[in-house]
This record gives sequence, C-alpha cells and structure tokens, in this order.
Amino acid sequence: MHVTTINRRLSVNRFNQRRLHGLINQLFNDYSKLLVVRVDFYLKSEYAEINTYDYMNQAFTRLRNNLRFNRLFEYYITYAAKLEYGQDRKWHYHVLFFFNGQKIKNDYLLALAIGRYWTETIVKGLGDFYSANMNKGRYRWVGVGMIEYHDIHKRMALMMCADYLVKDDSGTQLAIHDVASKTYRSYRQGLYKPRVTGLGRPREYRFNK
Repeated sequence: MHVTTINRRLSVNRFNQRRLHGLINQLFNDYSKLLVVRVDFYLKSEYAEINTYDYMNQAFTRLRNNLRFNRLFEYYITYAAKLEYGQDRKWHYHVLFFFNGQKIKNDYLLALAIGRYWTETIVKGLGDFYSANMNKGRYRWVGVGMIEYHDIHKRMALMMCADYLVKDDSGTQLAIHDVASKTYRSYRQGLYKPRVTGLGRPREYRFNK
C-alpha cells in the first residue's frame, strides 16, 4: 500500500517530499508497525550567542554518531530531520525517529528519554526539547506514536506531519544566506537499505468489506 498526501496548507519542496514519502512507504513495506517519535531539539534562550548553524549541526551529528552505541536506540531504524531558524529558538531541529513497532511500544517514555539524552549528554545542559508524543492532546492530526501498516488514517496523518520537515522555507533561508554569505542545508534523512526477507511478494492492503 502506497500512501501519499497533498498538504495544501504548506508549500513544500517537492523533491524532498518525494524522498521522505518514499522512505516512509518503504518502511511500511518492511515493517508491520512503526513507532514514530518526533522530538524538537533547541538551545535555551540564555545561550543564544552560541546558537549557530555549525553548533547545532555538530550537536546533531554527535547524536547520530552515538545511536549505534546507545541501548536507547536498540530498535531504531532511521530518521528524517529539518534544521530551521526562527526568531524565538534561533537554530533548532525537528526530528522524526522511526523505530520497529514490534519491538518497542511506549512512545511517551521513548520521547522523554531521547529529549533528556539531548539536553544532558549532547549539549550538556544548554538545551531543551519538545515532543509531540508527549503532548498528543494538542493536535488534531498528531501523526506520531504506534502506526500499523493497515491503518490508513494514521499513515496519512504521519505524511501530513512529515511534510513540515520538507516545507519550502526559501524566503527564510535566503535572508540568512544574504547575511552570512553561506548556503545552509536544512533537510536531511538517514540512509535506509530496504530489507530483503525472501518471504515472497510484499504484503497487499485490502479494505474491509
């Protein structure tokens, strides 16, 4: 089952959207359940002077490099992320982490642990975090948590949530580029190699009659 959406409220980068939607659909081809965790990483306002593109990029690189050695990410599959600049939080990350939903269930505790790992280990108390998984009551279409392959509504909500990571922010990026004379890469996603199971053709979706 291939799922895609058109989010008319966002202007998106179509190339990045195709990459991200393709990744998500491939993950559901390979896993019957995904536990999706969204965490936003940022620095506290009192440390604005060190909040630069390079600092945040290096901090996120440290986080990704540590994944393979941390039991917190034992069932982690891959990620998608956007580094964004705003007036309040300056440079900050929006990240979707994808985990094997057959192996791990509690997205609230997982989001909390990832957020604490960022604040306590990666940025040594200089930062903070926010997670949609810990605030689901605030959203009509949350698009995170446990999502099963056959749940078309939750998968569509995930696609809508994911579109924020690939929104077209060329106006904002252009302003930053003009000031800093540097080109910034805002969207990135983890490498993922599709699973080869030898179990025959991929599963097919059938609507209940």
